Order: sequence, then structure tokens, then C-alpha cells
Amino acid sequence: MKTNTIKNLFFWIFLLFSGSLSAIPSEAEFRKLAETWTLHQDGSQEYRYYKELTLFTHTAMNSTYGQTFITYNPDFQELKIHSAYVKQKDGTTIQTPDNAFVEVLPAGAADAPAYNRLKEMVIVHTGLELGATIYLDYSVISKAGYLPAIDVCKPLEESSPIKEYSLTFNLPASVIPHYALLQLKAQPQKSQRQDRQQLKWTFRNLPARSREQGTGLQNGDLAGILFTTYPTAAQALQNLYRQFDPAPTPQIQELVQLITEGCQSNSEKITRIQQYIQTELSDCPLSLSETGFRFRPSAEVIRTAYGTGIEKVNLMTNLLRVAGIKAVPAAAYSIPSETDNCGLNAIREFVILAEADGRPYRLSVQNADPAATDCTFLVDLAEGKKSLPDPPIASIGYQASIVITPQQEADMDIKATLNNLLIPYTSNYAGTLLPGIREYTVTPGEKTTTISGKGKAGLKQEENYYFFYLPVCYKGITGKSYAYYNTSRSKNLYLPASVDENYSYDIQLPENLTLCTPIQEKKIDNPIGSFKITLTSEGSSLHIELALQIKKQLITPAEYPAFRSLCRLPKILWFFCISRQNLHYRWESVILSLLRLCGGACNAFI
Repeated sequence: MKTNTIKNLFFWIFLLFSGSLSAIPSEAEFRKLAETWTLHQDGSQEYRYYKELTLFTHTAMNSTYGQTFITYNPDFQELKIHSAYVKQKDGTTIQTPDNAFVEVLPAGAADAPAYNRLKEMVIVHTGLELGATIYLDYSVISKAGYLPAIDVCKPLEESSPIKEYSLTFNLPASVIPHYALLQLKAQPQKSQRQDRQQLKWTFRNLPARSREQGTGLQNGDLAGILFTTYPTAAQALQNLYRQFDPAPTPQIQELVQLITEGCQSNSEKITRIQQYIQTELSDCPLSLSETGFRFRPSAEVIRTAYGTGIEKVNLMTNLLRVAGIKAVPAAAYSIPSETDNCGLNAIREFVILAEADGRPYRLSVQNADPAATDCTFLVDLAEGKKSLPDPPIASIGYQASIVITPQQEADMDIKATLNNLLIPYTSNYAGTLLPGIREYTVTPGEKTTTISGKGKAGLKQEENYYFFYLPVCYKGITGKSYAYYNTSRSKNLYLPASVDENYSYDIQLPENLTLCTPIQEKKIDNPIGSFKITLTSEGSSLHIELALQIKKQLITPAEYPAFRSLCRLPKILWFFCISRQNLHYRWESVILSLLRLCGGACNAFI
């Protein structure tokens, strides 16, 4: 009875440290925000931006809104500043001086000479004070042929609330627009005059964008708009695919031979080629829109040793095909909408779909993990075919044999079996799958891969107690930060995959140490999933089993407390306590020792 009371107290202590943040007042307020896109008959475009922004805090003045940044290409675009001034609280108007307009190289182009023609206009707003209002009105005018279409994908929320937000699209009457509002139900005001048409949305009293972690358009609860003048998504993708290298050059063929020398299988060739792309080429983090939806051929990427995302996809596709591997570039969307409402700016990531040795690959040029695991749908660039990925499941089977030595060390023999969603496309598994283990063997299967290895770990001592933290696979949910999020949410949370993790530990204690952790079996079931822990003991042998299942990817605010409790429990219970004392022990002493060991904050468990 007393033990249960103390253990309940233990849980309440940890809950005390997990309180949610209080509401944060707004730093500023947009009195008016207006964006207008105009497509002319000759294909030239104008984007116009207007804002009235009132500042309430020093943070808003000095950092958040003290400057405005505008990126453009002076070879094909003209920047016009129509007005820029600040109206102070007493009505005094401060015009932005000439020396407050500073033209610099965008950070994304700093190490990319091919894109050094890009400019970033930095407007330093002067005369700021609490209660002042920033007025800014500018246009970016693009020459005909530079931008292939009007292409918009954006959230309709800013970091501060908006009193009035208007979006206007002026088009030739012959153009058929495709559009969709996300999480907003409103029809545009339509007007037509002679050979022109206009669509306009006006929204009032929009809230500030949520500061909660894990929010985004793919969650299905962030307001946004999709608007494009591409006739179809397939035609939009064709504008990119026709820039892909049509045939491999001798340079590409020589490079493939060099990279894949000694490879025994196509899977190994994929690993080698992906490692080359990720380690030998610098990243140029410019977006498609910043480069005018254009990219350089593979030969230039190889010569300069850097590339944008799409440039690396082009090169990697070439290398794989020359290596005899079927490879198709594809666009991964994370926006829940009809395909033809999505232009190129709605693409979250470009990936490569490949097949090797009977196994499908979904390759990223940015990391070694399977790409685009949270995409809503994929469309291949070559044919415009849409495919829906299977619902992803992160599956882990983990077995550990642990011997605690009289010197308070743990000798570990571990075997982890993971489904291919969690297996990186690389030969380096060290520290990722088996923490602290550097020597291991890998056994690939059709749908799973098993990694086995041996290692050592120490016990943490506090007074007469020794705490051992069970080894885990950090590819699982325990390696994520969900357990550290606030206690409640107002927005959805979208997980990369559902979860199915099972852990089994066989532990041998030395004669001089005795188990303090109570023998127990606990299980929690809720609408999101389940968690179960079982600890049994026979003599000096312990057996611990943990199972965690999370059945859903999309977690609503109402479901979030249940989800969070499942994520927190493993962190709290993923240890056991032993002692030199063979007589009575007190749970109060164990808890106090644990709190001291954790520095009082209990960060290891919450």
C-alpha cells in the first residue's frame, strides 16, 4: 500500500515539471496585409506586397520586424519600392532614408557563384518605437518568360494577428486558374472586364500562427491557399523534367565507374551513389522560385561541386541510370489537395524512386533515411502519374542480453530488427540503431533488416543505489522530442509514421547486488495506442518487456494528451534500480536518489 502511494507521488513529481507555457501576448499586429499577383498577356508578371504593421514590443522592433528582406533576380526582375515609412504613435511620419535600403547577396547564394546574380534588398525600418506602425508597399516585376506561371502555396497566417488580409489574382480572361483554400471556407469575389479577370479573397481577424512545435500545412489545420495557372500538375512538372539531362555524358559514365568500383550488388551501388551526392557536393539551399524554376545540368554540378536540391536529384538520377538501376524522379507533396491545384511551390521534396535487388527505394539527396515519409502523395516527373504511399509504420523488434558485472558495468549483446522504413540507405549504423556499439553485423531481409552487436555501458550511482538505463533504438519514438512538448495543443500533430515497438531484456545480476525496482506489470490502453511494461525476477535473473503502439499519424488536439502520455511513459520507466543492500530498502530514498541524480529537473524521464 505504501509502495503504491510513493510510486503515485513519483508520477505527480514528474507531472509538476511538465506544465505548459502560458499564453504569449502578441508582439505586433498587421492592421492590413495585401498581396496581389498579376499575369499579363505577354507572360510577364507583377507581385505586389503591402503591409501596415503596428509594433507592441521591443522584440518586434529590434528583431522580428525591424527589417524586411526581398530576394529577386535583377537580370529578369525589377524591384520597385512604392512607399516605405513609419508613422509613430503621435502621428509623426518618418520616411525610410536612402541608406536604409541595403542590397546584399542572399545567404543561400553565398557559396554558389552560379547564383551570385541574385540580390536581396534589406529594408531597415527607421524611427521605430512602441506603438509605431510600419508602412511598406513594393512590387517585383518579372520579364516575360522568366516565371512559367503564377504559382502560390502559402499559409495564411503570420507570427502576429492580422486585422485584414486580402489576396488578389489578376489574370487574362483566357487563363483557367486552379485553386483551393485550406482550412478556410470562402469563395473569391470574381470580376471580369474585357479580356481580364480578377479573383479576390478578403479575410478579417486572422489569428497569429501557432508557435506549437510540429505544425504545418500537412497537418490539416493550418489555413493556407493554393493557386496556380498551370493547366495541370503534370504540365508543371514537365517544365522541370525537360531540363533533366537527356542522356549520360562520358563524364557521368566515368564517375559512375569510379563510385561503384567493387560493388557486388545494385543495393550497394545505390548506397555509394547516395553517399557521393551527400558528402562530395555542397548544398545550395535556394528554392525553385528563387532560381526562376531553372537548374544547371549535371556536368556543371560535378564541375562546381555544389547544387540545389533539384540539381542533385537530376545528377543522382543520371548516376543511378548509368549504373543500371531503374530510377525515376518524383515530387513529394505534403498538401492535402487535388493534384491540379498544386503548382511547383506545393512540392515539399523531390525524391528518386528506384528499384534494386527486389527492393523499392525512395531516395533523398539530403539525408540517408527513406525520403518523404510524411508525404500525402507522390507524382513522378516523367509521366505525371500520381501514387499514394502505403501508410508508413515504424516497426522495431529489440532484444538485449545484459550481464551486470560486480564492477557495476553492463556487458550487452543486442539484436535490433527494423522494418525498411527505419533503415537508412547507408552502411553506417553506428550509434543510430545501437547506441554505444561500434562493432556490429547487418543482415538485410526482404522487408526488415537486423543489426546485431556487442557493447558495454556503466551504471549511475547515487548513495547505495545503482541505476541502469536500458538501451533503446533511437530510430524509435524514444529518440524524438514529443515527450517534451507542452501538456496540451490547439493544433494537430502529424507523425512521420505510426509506431509498433517491442523491447525484450534478459538481465543477469551479480551476487552482491539486489533488485530494488518492484516486480510489476502495467498496461495503458487509450484511443491512440497502448503501452505495456512487464518486469519479472527469478533469483538473480531479470526479464523486462516493453511494448509501445501508436496507431495514428494525425493526432488531434483532443487526442494529444493520450498520445503524450504514451510517449512519456517509456522515458519514465526505461530504467531499473539495484542496490548492495540485501535487507529493506525505502522507495522514498530511491526516488530522492533518482531526483538528485537527474539534477532535480528529471529531464531524463520527462
